[in-house]
Amino acid sequence: MATGAMVTGIVSLLLAVVGVFVLPLFLAVPGGIAAIVLGAAGRKRAKNGAPGGGQATTGIVTGIVSLLVSAIWVALVVVLGAQFLAEFSDELAELEACIEETGDPDLCRDRFTEEIFEQLDR
Repeated sequence: MATGAMVTGIVSLLLAVVGVFVLPLFLAVPGGIAAIVLGAAGRKRAKNGAPGGGQATTGIVTGIVSLLVSAIWVALVVVLGAQFLAEFSDELAELEACIEETGDPDLCRDRFTEEIFEQLDR
C-alpha cells in the first residue's frame, strides 16, 4: 500500500504539473485522491508495525500537492476564460450571427480569427 501510494502520488503530481494539456489534469485529480487514500492506509499499517511509513507519507504529501496544483490550473483556466469572454464577447456574438446568416462556419471562423489578432496587435 505504501509503495502504491508513493508511486501514485508522484505520477499524479507529474500529471498535475503538465495539467495545462487538460487530459493529464483529469488524471491527476483522481490519482491524487487515490494516493492520499492509499497513503492513509499505508500509515495505518505502518503504525501496526508494517514497513513503508515514509513511503505512505510521501504518497499523502504528493497526493495533496497534486490536488493543489490541479486546483491552481483550474482556477487559472477559469480566470483566463472569463477574461477572454469579457474581452471578446462582441466578437463571439458576431461569430454566431455570421454562422447563422452564411451557414459557412469556416469563413466566419477565419473572420473571427482575423478580428481577434487585430485586437491583440493593438
